[in-house]
Amino acid sequence: MTTATKLPMKLSDRTINLLKNFASINQSILFKQGNQLRTISVMKNILAEANIDEDFPQDFGVYDLSQFLNSLGLFQEPELNFTGESFVNIKEGKQRSKYFFADPSVIVSPPEKSITLPSVDVEFTLRSSQLDRLLKAAGVYHLTDLSVIGDGKEIKMVVLDGLEYLRYKAEYLGTYRSNSYV
Repeated sequence: MTTATKLPMKLSDRTINLLKNFASINQSILFKQGNQLRTISVMKNILAEANIDEDFPQDFGVYDLSQFLNSLGLFQEPELNFTGESFVNIKEGKQRSKYFFADPSVIVSPPEKSITLPSVDVEFTLRSSQLDRLLKAAGVYHLTDLSVIGDGKEIKMVVLDGLEYLRYKAEYLGTYRSNSYV
């Protein structure tokens, strides 16, 4: 491990939310020194990467990411102090906790080399409120499929069952930026 800084670090709400999402992909994560988070599913069929505002001072492994996030939730404004040891000190005022790191060899982590994806054919923005409505409808109607549908002019997202007997209204996502369609 690299030598860490004594300066306390606070994680933003955005970073916490990204980590919650990453925990749904893989319960473990190997943090690397710097400002990039990466994870891969145990089956190695889902990869996620995100750049964050915070800069981690050292590499470290967390075996149970949900537990780590819950430990941060014990504090209102937790400060993380990396000492270069095998743990991080979490503190706020007089409240303290020591979270021990996992051995990196027990964590399924993404390959070191970044994956280069092909060019973008269709691009849209999906707001969390739109996704929340679609997921709620999927639960109410017991719909299993979430699909992005385009007609060459508009892009919509719908939830439906595999046989398309039931369909929930589409969420408008935008217009095409090119003539290509996936």
